[in-house]
Amino acid sequence: ANWTIASKFIKSLFADSRGRIGIATDKGVSVLKQNKITSFGEKEGLMSSNVFQFAQDRTGHIWIANFTGGLVRYDGHNFTVYNSDNGLKSDVVYSVTADRNGNIWAGSQLGVEHLTINSSGEVKNIFYYDRNDGFTGIENNAGAALCDRTGTLWFGTVKGVMRCIPSEKIINQLPPSVFVDRITINNTKTSWNEVPFSNYCDSVSKWHEIPLSLQLPAEYNHLSFSFDALCYSQPEKVQYRWKLSPVDQDFCPPTHNNTAVYTMLPPGDYSLQVIACNNDGVWNNVGDTFTFSVTAAWWKTGPMKIIFWLIVAAAAASLVLLRRKMVDNFRNETEKLSASFQIEHRQLKTRINELESYVDNLRMSESANETYRALALRQLELLAELHNMRDDKMSEQSIISHLHRLVSANPSTCFFGFSIYNPDSKSLVFIYSTLRNERLSVFSYMTDDDTALPVVCFKSQKGISSNNHDEMTYRLIIGDFHPQSFIMEPFTTAKGRQGIMLIASEKESAFDHLGYSIFKLAASMLHHFQI
Repeated sequence: ANWTIASKFIKSLFADSRGRIGIATDKGVSVLKQNKITSFGEKEGLMSSNVFQFAQDRTGHIWIANFTGGLVRYDGHNFTVYNSDNGLKSDVVYSVTADRNGNIWAGSQLGVEHLTINSSGEVKNIFYYDRNDGFTGIENNAGAALCDRTGTLWFGTVKGVMRCIPSEKIINQLPPSVFVDRITINNTKTSWNEVPFSNYCDSVSKWHEIPLSLQLPAEYNHLSFSFDALCYSQPEKVQYRWKLSPVDQDFCPPTHNNTAVYTMLPPGDYSLQVIACNNDGVWNNVGDTFTFSVTAAWWKTGPMKIIFWLIVAAAAASLVLLRRKMVDNFRNETEKLSASFQIEHRQLKTRINELESYVDNLRMSESANETYRALALRQLELLAELHNMRDDKMSEQSIISHLHRLVSANPSTCFFGFSIYNPDSKSLVFIYSTLRNERLSVFSYMTDDDTALPVVCFKSQKGISSNNHDEMTYRLIIGDFHPQSFIMEPFTTAKGRQGIMLIASEKESAFDHLGYSIFKLAASMLHHFQI
């Protein structure tokens, strides 16, 4: 009444040789020692709180049948779990008992596990018994295991009571003979006595048709090895371990699988060693060894590598020389463009200076009125602004709008047109035009129309002007507009696009020498703009 445990639902009790009482509840395990209760659950290391039975081994450790949690060993301080990850066949352990030698026997859903314990309390071996050993009951029942006074073990199963006399167990001490019996390439049936596979070995063993002195080409590097071990008592319990040197550092874990697969083996020499154990875990640690090699592809051989690197070096040298030549050509082109730009810049400055001198003369001239002087100065200012805009990233619309303001400063200008040649349609397309300061829709002239004056100007790549409509012998009619004087100039932009820019007036002699010079200079500046 003075003890407090994790639960009042008691499933099993156990007393060990050290005076400890083990109590299995639906919450886990409680241990009573010297009137003190200590409870353990999943937080303390139990894989499951469902405990069915206890047993004590030869060194005093407590073993717990932990349903779905394997077999758990308690050393008084810590829990150690044994399950399908480290030796057992099943995690569902229903019962546990100890034989007269202090070894542990555990009943599971798949049969009986026999753990031999050494003098240090560690598990030395694990043996497994099923219907092949005569344990036909297979699935054990919860808590139904005991050892009687004669050392006989009893297990309650779903098919009755099974009896085991450990002293009558005869260990099969004969290690099994091990041999590699089949080698397959690239997952296809391989006949080593037939071409092309017979070309890769010196001979073939008659018993198992295993190739001897095997040297495989690089494309045959996906290999499957099958092996066998002779155990006549219980061959289904034979287990294998193998390693392929130098790919594997150690043998693989024991397995009943008798096929090893290796893919994408690089060129080199290999040695496959296979060992096996019989039904009682007696190992043949020598086993069988098969050696072979995979040769390098022809392009990976030493001479080919040298040739490859020579080609790479030659290509690299060619690239260096080509790049140097390209740099020199680019430098020369840059210098030419810079020189051309400097020449054009000087020409522009010269023409602007001439215009400034012309305007200065106008200022001192008594015949020129104030309105004309103001117009000339305004156009010169707009021209200087256009000149300074060359290095700015201006949009196409902004540049054309500035040109429109420049030529429209002359009140006599009634029409302004800016066209770009379209090579696809073979036409001059007026993408921007105004008539009496109103924006017009896009229109065009076909370049095969030799009666149109813009086409004549474009083909000849020469400026055309006239101050008297009667002198015009070509057509220049836009809607209901009949010009009496006009100026048009061809141009080429920085992107290499060509076109025609023109202005027209309904007045005769609307454009004098100054207006013509400003217009021609503005058209020539388009060579510096990204249109």
